[in-house]
Amino acid sequence: MGIFGNSSIWSRAPHSKTEQQRPVREDQMRAGPSIEGTAAGKPVSAPHAKRLGVARRERLGLTAARFFSLLFAALALAPALAHLLELPNKIDLSRVDYLTVQQIYRGWALLGFVVAGALLSTLVLMIMVRDRPKAFTLTVVAFLCLVGTQVIFWTFTFPANQQTNNWTVLPETWMALRTQWEYSHAASAVLNLIALISLFCSVLARDK
Repeated sequence: MGIFGNSSIWSRAPHSKTEQQRPVREDQMRAGPSIEGTAAGKPVSAPHAKRLGVARRERLGLTAARFFSLLFAALALAPALAHLLELPNKIDLSRVDYLTVQQIYRGWALLGFVVAGALLSTLVLMIMVRDRPKAFTLTVVAFLCLVGTQVIFWTFTFPANQQTNNWTVLPETWMALRTQWEYSHAASAVLNLIALISLFCSVLARDK
């Protein structure tokens, strides 16, 4: 074999050292952030990493608040819009026919939880976007519209329900009560629609 019989060892030795070093560097690259975390490839201090975690949770909370606010506002609009669309065909019905048609609303009182959900979720959203002027203003408009629907309900709709025993009997003033009941629902539908549109605009608003 001679003195240089194992020349392959000599020639491969440097390469072996390089091959041993390369996986280490690749492993370091694959390892990702250290315990302290990284940002733009640079180490991040523990306090900064904590702030990033808080910001991430705030974004998730804001997304959830927007989702539930839009969901409940849309659900609240559905029955109100049904009342509005029915009005032209109901407002001139006879006494007997009107009393019969009103029975289709039995159980609709359970939708009260939808209104409560819309008010609560929109209030939470309003608080969360208070430092975003455009989004805040639009959310305030939506919340005030939702509150307005309740003012209308308890001022006009509910008294009509009480005087007719939830439309199971019709007093002598039933026509006036019908007008009061129908148009109060129509007004609420308009406010609910404005509330939903305002919430959509709030989500799309971009504050500098």
